[in-house]
Amino acid sequence: MQIVLSQPAPDPVALRVGGQMRGILDQRRMGFLPVRPFAIYDVSIQPRVASNIIYDQSEDRVIAYPGNVIAVQRSVRPIEIFVGRLVDAAGRPISDAVLTGEDSISRTDAAGYFQDDGATGDALTAVRSDGASCGFVLPAPPNPGAVYVNAGELVCAASERAAR
Repeated sequence: MQIVLSQPAPDPVALRVGGQMRGILDQRRMGFLPVRPFAIYDVSIQPRVASNIIYDQSEDRVIAYPGNVIAVQRSVRPIEIFVGRLVDAAGRPISDAVLTGEDSISRTDAAGYFQDDGATGDALTAVRSDGASCGFVLPAPPNPGAVYVNAGELVCAASERAAR
């Protein structure tokens, strides 16, 4: 059986069959597990330690036949915790806006400060209570591999009225 990750995981990932650990992927994207034919297997992955990754937690039921190659694909994505302040083009804080991204949702406080779990380069949209919206991109951390990122002040560009 072949297990393929969408990208290398930053920390070791356990390959699980029937709830039991059967192998480890460590800085690799692909692993192989020997299995007997004519059997049913429940396959999943799980980080070996508390980790800063979002991973596919589903379990696949697969049947092994002689000669077939079973390929199970799983997505993994490192995340960082960004702390920053959202401002408009004039430097005024954007308060009480809902921030949405691919895998996250958060909110700014009255002074424009926010905390969001995401990844470098994620595009987020901020929507204010009056319907105006703008977008910004989460920056790269100054220390690659850092879990906590001080994003500083981020300018939310291209304000417009959201369709109602």
